[in-house]
Amino acid sequence: MNKPIKSKNLPQELQSVRKWMLRCGPESEVKSVDEKTVIYSRYSTQTQKDASEERQHDVCLGYAQFEEYALEGDYFYSDRGLSGDSLDGRASLEKIRRLAREGKIKRVLLYSWCRLSRRPGDAMTVYDEWSTLGVEVHVCSGNVTGPINYFQALLLSIFAMEEREKLLRTTNYAAFAAAAQGRNMAGIPYGFRKGRNTGEIEIDDKKMEIVKRIFTLFVIHLLPEKTIAHILNKDGLVGPRGKSWRAKTIAGIVANPKYIGYLVYGVSKVVRTPGRAKKSRTAGSLKKLKYIHKTELACIDVETFLQADARLGARERGLGGKQQERKSKSVLLLHGSYRCAWLAHAAGNQWAARLAQIEVRFVHRAWDLRTEPFNQLVVHRNRDLAGASR
Repeated sequence: MNKPIKSKNLPQELQSVRKWMLRCGPESEVKSVDEKTVIYSRYSTQTQKDASEERQHDVCLGYAQFEEYALEGDYFYSDRGLSGDSLDGRASLEKIRRLAREGKIKRVLLYSWCRLSRRPGDAMTVYDEWSTLGVEVHVCSGNVTGPINYFQALLLSIFAMEEREKLLRTTNYAAFAAAAQGRNMAGIPYGFRKGRNTGEIEIDDKKMEIVKRIFTLFVIHLLPEKTIAHILNKDGLVGPRGKSWRAKTIAGIVANPKYIGYLVYGVSKVVRTPGRAKKSRTAGSLKKLKYIHKTELACIDVETFLQADARLGARERGLGGKQQERKSKSVLLLHGSYRCAWLAHAAGNQWAARLAQIEVRFVHRAWDLRTEPFNQLVVHRNRDLAGASR
């Protein structure tokens, strides 16, 4: 089988054939000097960082040089620390899609197909969009390399999804086995620090004193979480992750069984919103619940913890498990649409008083409210301002 012959190596007597083919052939076979190639990379977690990004760049760059593709200007686009589970938040990918719609790029180079997406629906959506716009998609490493057609794109998307599911199953199995051995598989709560070995935690005496104080204020003094957070912030105590204390943080501490020595795994699970990267937590399965008791981690007595749990449970039962609604709602027609000129003037802000007076007059005229209470409001406020200005 004869190898492809480059056009520049044709004999002189066949140059006329070459010119006719270039002139009458399809436009897609005529290579334009303005064709631009870009490289897209992505890595999922912050632990990979620049190592994965540099490798993807080097492999794609070598592929482009071998194929003699032009890489000019800003040709490298990367989404750092973003999962392939969704297209949400992919700023660099959106830039490439915008360039494709504007006709400024000819091809996109990927280190592997899963860098585009691990969801077949998302991957095929982007591929179909680029194919319609005449943009080629090339994979630079793996068993399938080169320009990707529709059938290859579909198969690679399925394989990428299966690889992701396999990775998740392996991770879940390993976490379940580690939790059964007594390792801490969740985050390190306030009052503890990382131990010497993997999955171990130990008590931080200084922070644990604050935790005991929180339980005392909540159980003994019956203070609400918001008040406790205010007290801790007023005392200059730094909350978890260096942030200020909030009511939600206090509620999470008094409900955490780690403070009585129980390491629990499987209480909740993460579910994904269909079609989006947004995730939420929901209750897990009792069949997969794992717990182990470590007395060396207990710093709060069981009686105090149960009292705190009872108080939280009583409040939840009072709310019916839902957020409490306001018993009364304002039915004022102009609620929030005007300012009180009299109070503004009493506070010494004459500019705000004058502005409020103008706003009240404007609203009065615009809505043509000729009710007696509203007219008295405007008259009385204007008299007060007139008397104060004298």
